[in-house]
Amino acid sequence: VDPEKSTVYGTFAVAISIWAFSYSSLFGQILILAYYAVWLPLIMVDYRRLLRHASSAWLPLAFAIYVCLSVFWSDAPGITLRTAIQYCSHIACAYIAARTVSVRTLTIGSLIGIFLVLLYSLMVGGYSYDGLDGTYNFVGAFSSKNQIGFVASLGIYFCVVLLT
Repeated sequence: VDPEKSTVYGTFAVAISIWAFSYSSLFGQILILAYYAVWLPLIMVDYRRLLRHASSAWLPLAFAIYVCLSVFWSDAPGITLRTAIQYCSHIACAYIAARTVSVRTLTIGSLIGIFLVLLYSLMVGGYSYDGLDGTYNFVGAFSSKNQIGFVASLGIYFCVVLLT
């Protein structure tokens, strides 16, 4: 669970996370479960190290509590509760990742994950018609050119981080 010693696992976990964030709407629950499976078990490995300074994360924890309390004034409490649980579990995974992954491991894992996401999109090779200008745009496995552009721009950002 030490950030300096868990480079291989951290790289793998970050790459899985990038894939899950990119394609969870396409592949469904299995990717979300894989995302939880790489981060949540780390609590059992060294829970004292992970939970030692939880008070320093008071702002995300306060927001998570607020999200959970929003069930009481929501017009759709069932959907709000499901979304609140998802959001809180995502905050927990992000907190675990922040405690167990170094910046270099985060950068390398992100680049590997982004490379795999873009490679898969190239293999799918999807195009979408743009009704405004009458052109076809590459969207890959996404439903929008903006989504693939966002992932590609994250890749450029992490390349710059790696080079500095």
